[in-house]
Amino acid sequence: MITSNQINDLKLFNEKLAVLLNSSFANEMLRNTSGFMFSFKANEGYEAIIVGAEGESVDAAFLTLRMFMQDNDRLSVRNIAKIYSEVQDLVEFRSDFNAARLQLNKDLESPNGIVFFNKNYTHKESLELLMYGSKGHTNRTKEAELRTLLETPIVSQLFLNQVNFAAALLIKGIAAIAEINQRALISLK
Repeated sequence: MITSNQINDLKLFNEKLAVLLNSSFANEMLRNTSGFMFSFKANEGYEAIIVGAEGESVDAAFLTLRMFMQDNDRLSVRNIAKIYSEVQDLVEFRSDFNAARLQLNKDLESPNGIVFFNKNYTHKESLELLMYGSKGHTNRTKEAELRTLLETPIVSQLFLNQVNFAAALLIKGIAAIAEINQRALISLK
Protein backbone atom coordinates (compact mmCIF):
# COMPACT_ATOMS: atom_id res chain seq x y z
CA MET A 1 0.00 0.00 0.00
CA ILE A 2 1.36 3.41 -0.95
CA THR A 3 1.84 5.86 1.91
CA SER A 4 0.77 9.49 1.99
CA ASN A 5 4.47 10.48 2.12
CA GLN A 6 5.16 8.52 -1.07
CA ILE A 7 2.17 10.10 -2.80
CA ASN A 8 3.40 13.53 -1.67
CA ASP A 9 6.87 12.77 -3.06
CA LEU A 10 5.43 11.87 -6.48
CA LYS A 11 3.35 15.05 -6.46
CA LEU A 12 6.27 17.21 -5.34
CA PHE A 13 8.50 15.69 -8.03
CA ASN A 14 5.96 16.84 -10.63
CA GLU A 15 5.54 20.26 -8.99
CA LYS A 16 9.30 20.90 -9.03
CA LEU A 17 9.44 19.86 -12.68
CA ALA A 18 6.60 22.29 -13.46
CA VAL A 19 8.59 25.12 -11.82
CA LEU A 20 11.63 24.12 -13.86
CA LEU A 21 9.67 23.89 -17.11
CA ASN A 22 8.29 27.39 -16.54
CA SER A 23 11.76 28.85 -16.01
CA SER A 24 13.62 30.96 -18.53
CA PHE A 25 16.34 28.30 -18.51
CA ALA A 26 13.95 25.59 -19.74
CA ASN A 27 12.46 28.02 -22.23
CA GLU A 28 15.92 28.58 -23.71
CA MET A 29 16.96 24.94 -23.56
CA LEU A 30 13.80 23.17 -24.70
CA ARG A 31 12.06 25.65 -26.96
CA ASN A 32 14.96 27.51 -28.54
CA THR A 33 18.27 26.40 -29.89
CA SER A 34 21.35 26.24 -27.73
CA GLY A 35 24.63 26.44 -29.48
CA PHE A 36 28.23 27.48 -29.55
CA MET A 37 29.62 29.97 -32.04
CA PHE A 38 33.28 30.62 -32.66
CA SER A 39 34.83 33.14 -34.96
CA PHE A 40 38.43 33.99 -35.71
CA LYS A 41 39.87 36.85 -37.69
CA ALA A 42 43.58 37.10 -38.40
CA ASN A 43 45.19 39.95 -36.48
CA GLU A 44 41.94 40.56 -34.57
CA GLY A 45 41.64 37.45 -32.43
CA TYR A 46 38.77 35.17 -31.70
CA GLU A 47 35.35 35.22 -30.11
CA ALA A 48 33.42 32.38 -28.52
CA ILE A 49 29.73 32.77 -27.71
CA ILE A 50 27.03 30.54 -26.22
CA VAL A 51 23.58 30.94 -27.72
CA GLY A 52 21.09 29.89 -25.06
CA ALA A 53 20.74 29.97 -21.31
CA GLU A 54 23.33 31.78 -19.23
CA GLY A 55 23.80 33.49 -15.89
CA GLU A 56 21.09 33.58 -13.25
CA SER A 57 18.74 31.31 -15.17
CA VAL A 58 21.40 28.56 -15.08
CA ASP A 59 22.01 29.13 -11.37
CA ALA A 60 18.32 28.85 -10.54
CA ALA A 61 17.78 25.81 -12.73
CA PHE A 62 20.71 23.97 -11.19
CA LEU A 63 19.30 24.39 -7.70
CA THR A 64 16.19 22.53 -8.86
CA LEU A 65 18.04 20.00 -11.04
CA ARG A 66 20.18 19.12 -8.03
CA MET A 67 17.07 17.74 -6.26
CA PHE A 68 16.52 15.25 -9.06
CA MET A 69 20.17 14.17 -9.14
CA GLN A 70 21.28 13.95 -5.50
CA ASP A 71 20.45 10.67 -3.83
CA ASN A 72 20.14 12.31 -0.43
CA ASP A 73 17.11 14.24 -1.70
CA ARG A 74 13.75 12.47 -1.51
CA LEU A 75 12.93 13.73 -5.03
CA SER A 76 15.98 12.18 -6.68
CA VAL A 77 15.21 9.89 -9.57
CA ARG A 78 16.81 7.03 -7.61
CA ASN A 79 14.53 7.63 -4.60
CA ILE A 80 11.45 7.85 -6.81
CA ALA A 81 12.58 4.54 -8.34
CA LYS A 82 12.50 3.01 -4.87
CA ILE A 83 8.86 3.99 -4.55
CA TYR A 84 8.02 2.34 -7.87
CA SER A 85 9.97 -0.80 -6.98
CA GLU A 86 8.53 -1.20 -3.48
CA VAL A 87 4.89 -0.16 -3.82
CA GLN A 88 2.54 -2.81 -5.13
CA ASP A 89 -0.06 -0.15 -6.03
CA LEU A 90 2.33 1.11 -8.73
CA VAL A 91 3.16 -2.23 -10.34
CA GLU A 92 1.29 -1.37 -13.56
CA PHE A 93 3.52 1.71 -13.99
CA ARG A 94 6.78 0.07 -12.95
CA SER A 95 7.94 -1.04 -16.40
CA ASP A 96 7.17 2.40 -17.92
CA PHE A 97 9.06 4.09 -15.09
CA ASN A 98 12.02 1.73 -15.43
CA ALA A 99 12.13 2.28 -19.20
CA ALA A 100 12.08 6.08 -18.76
CA ARG A 101 14.78 5.91 -16.09
CA LEU A 102 16.90 3.59 -18.22
CA GLN A 103 16.64 5.98 -21.18
CA LEU A 104 17.54 8.95 -18.97
CA ASN A 105 20.58 7.14 -17.58
CA LYS A 106 21.62 6.04 -21.08
CA ASP A 107 21.40 9.63 -22.32
CA LEU A 108 23.32 11.02 -19.35
CA GLU A 109 26.03 8.34 -19.43
CA SER A 110 26.81 8.94 -23.11
CA PRO A 111 29.88 11.04 -23.88
CA ASN A 112 29.29 14.63 -24.87
CA GLY A 113 31.51 14.18 -27.93
CA ILE A 114 34.18 16.72 -27.10
CA VAL A 115 37.48 15.97 -25.41
CA PHE A 116 38.55 18.59 -22.89
CA PHE A 117 42.18 18.25 -21.74
CA ASN A 118 42.31 14.55 -22.64
CA LYS A 119 38.99 13.74 -20.98
CA ASN A 120 35.76 12.93 -22.79
CA TYR A 121 33.09 13.87 -20.26
CA THR A 122 29.72 12.16 -20.20
CA HIS A 123 26.69 14.43 -20.02
CA LYS A 124 26.26 13.44 -16.37
CA GLU A 125 29.90 14.27 -15.58
CA SER A 126 29.48 17.69 -17.21
CA LEU A 127 26.39 18.39 -15.11
CA GLU A 128 28.04 17.18 -11.92
CA LEU A 129 31.18 19.17 -12.60
CA LEU A 130 29.25 22.42 -12.85
CA MET A 131 26.91 21.48 -10.01
CA TYR A 132 29.54 20.37 -7.51
CA GLY A 133 32.26 22.70 -8.70
CA SER A 134 30.17 25.84 -8.52
CA LYS A 135 26.37 25.82 -8.47
CA GLY A 136 25.22 23.42 -5.76
CA HIS A 137 28.06 22.46 -3.51
CA THR A 138 31.74 23.15 -3.74
CA ASN A 139 33.85 20.06 -3.91
CA ARG A 140 37.51 21.14 -4.03
CA THR A 141 38.48 18.63 -6.70
CA LYS A 142 35.54 19.46 -8.95
CA GLU A 143 36.01 23.18 -8.36
CA ALA A 144 39.66 22.97 -9.45
CA GLU A 145 38.76 20.90 -12.53
CA LEU A 146 35.98 23.33 -13.42
CA ARG A 147 38.29 26.34 -13.00
CA THR A 148 40.72 24.73 -15.46
CA LEU A 149 37.92 24.37 -18.01
CA LEU A 150 36.60 27.88 -17.48
CA GLU A 151 39.88 29.78 -17.61
CA THR A 152 40.18 29.58 -21.40
CA PRO A 153 37.35 31.53 -23.08
CA ILE A 154 36.82 29.15 -26.00
CA VAL A 155 36.96 26.02 -23.86
CA SER A 156 34.74 27.69 -21.26
CA GLN A 157 31.99 28.56 -23.71
CA LEU A 158 32.15 25.19 -25.43
CA PHE A 159 31.99 23.34 -22.10
CA LEU A 160 29.10 25.47 -20.81
CA ASN A 161 27.21 24.79 -24.03
CA GLN A 162 27.71 21.06 -23.44
CA VAL A 163 26.39 21.48 -19.90
CA ASN A 164 23.30 23.23 -21.27
CA PHE A 165 22.73 20.36 -23.69
CA ALA A 166 23.14 17.83 -20.86
CA ALA A 167 20.69 19.79 -18.70
CA ALA A 168 18.13 19.68 -21.52
CA LEU A 169 18.56 15.88 -21.68
CA LEU A 170 18.02 15.68 -17.93
CA ILE A 171 14.91 17.86 -18.06
CA LYS A 172 13.41 15.77 -20.87
CA GLY A 173 14.07 12.58 -18.89
CA ILE A 174 12.55 14.04 -15.74
CA ALA A 175 9.52 15.15 -17.76
CA ALA A 176 9.02 11.57 -19.01
CA ILE A 177 9.09 10.34 -15.41
CA ALA A 178 6.69 13.08 -14.31
CA GLU A 179 4.21 11.99 -16.97
CA ILE A 180 4.29 8.47 -15.53
CA ASN A 181 3.89 9.90 -12.02
CA GLN A 182 0.83 11.81 -13.19
CA ARG A 183 -0.80 8.68 -14.62
CA ALA A 184 0.03 6.78 -11.43
CA LEU A 185 -1.40 9.52 -9.22
CA ILE A 186 -4.63 9.59 -11.26
CA SER A 187 -4.99 5.81 -10.89
CA LEU A 188 -4.54 6.03 -7.11
CA LYS A 189 -7.51 8.37 -6.65
